[in-house]
Amino acid sequence: MTFELFSRVALREDFSNYQLRRGDVATIVDHHQSSRVKMVIA
Repeated sequence: MTFELFSRVALREDFSNYQLRRGDVATIVDHHQSSRVKMVIA
């Protein structure tokens, strides 16, 4: 799944190494190929 640039997304799991928690909201500013990151549109 590819999100449009500048879409708002919310994390579906914690990334404690980066101090990011499930539910944190972010904005897509670039595309990176990774199967490990799971997000939903907020």
